[in-house]
Amino acid sequence: MSDDAGAVAAAIASPRRDSQRDDDQARRGRSFRVIGPRELAQRARHRQAAWLVTTAAAIIVAALLVIAGAQALVASRQVHLDALESQLNSAVVSNQRLALSRAELGAPDRVLAVAESRLKMVAPGEVQYLSPVNPGPSVAQVAAGRSTAARALTSR
Repeated sequence: MSDDAGAVAAAIASPRRDSQRDDDQARRGRSFRVIGPRELAQRARHRQAAWLVTTAAAIIVAALLVIAGAQALVASRQVHLDALESQLNSAVVSNQRLALSRAELGAPDRVLAVAESRLKMVAPGEVQYLSPVNPGPSVAQVAAGRSTAARALTSR
């Protein structure tokens, strides 16, 4: 047997100590051991706590996103409302100017001045009022009277 074969046979024949085995596994990145019920329960609690923290963080982030979206919506509606208020104020001012202009145009002094200057109208010196005249019976009354007289003659 060669020396290499003897070393392999000796390694197989003589079991290593547990600490050496653990050191070899730790160096390789693997550490296997039996987990007791207490540690298993503790790990389960840690997993539940981690899940709870992750879920709570996700809910908080979602709530913050909803709040941010709502704030953006409120801000955009406020801008729209401000624009409408500005338009309303402008329309109110324009309406006031037009009402004043209408009152000025309809003033009796201005109407008289325009009638005299542009339309060449003259105000009368004296106003003559006509007395009412009795026009007499209407055509319907005359027709009704004739038919009554005709009936009176035929009934005799």
